[in-house]
Amino acid sequence: MPNKLRTFVTLVVLIGILSAGAYYGWRGLGGGAVLGLGGDTADDRPEVCTTPEETVRTRGTRVSVYNAGAASGTATRVMDALTRRGFREGVLADAPEGIEVRGVVLWVADREAARTKLVRRQFRFARVVERRNRLGPGINVLVGGFRSLAENSPRRITVELPEQCEAA
Repeated sequence: MPNKLRTFVTLVVLIGILSAGAYYGWRGLGGGAVLGLGGDTADDRPEVCTTPEETVRTRGTRVSVYNAGAASGTATRVMDALTRRGFREGVLADAPEGIEVRGVVLWVADREAARTKLVRRQFRFARVVERRNRLGPGINVLVGGFRSLAENSPRRITVELPEQCEAA
């Protein structure tokens, strides 16, 4: 092969390698998006959103029951009924002096929490109150009047958590 032809072929091959490297390097850096010419960047990709769920069961939920104005033994009946449904027993006692409620009141840290919703569904009528300073561990159930738990109430509940989004 003559020298001039070999030089020409070598130059064409080197230009091809340089062009391929420049092309793939440019795409790897964001393509034309760097200069506002379009390209596939994270901002151009669609956002994928999912709604995770949380399942809570009675056996993982602790309740503390306090008699707050009901007849003697009412808190014990409520605690017995809840533990038969699988709830874990917390404190069983009379409410401190000066605390009286009508019906059933739940003292909770977060009214939207899955555990709160599970305990709330055990009663026909129960008022939910958010309180930082609760009397005992878990969900605090204050009983001022009680007949029976709600029939066919669930032993587990699945709730949707806040939606989470990320680029695809």
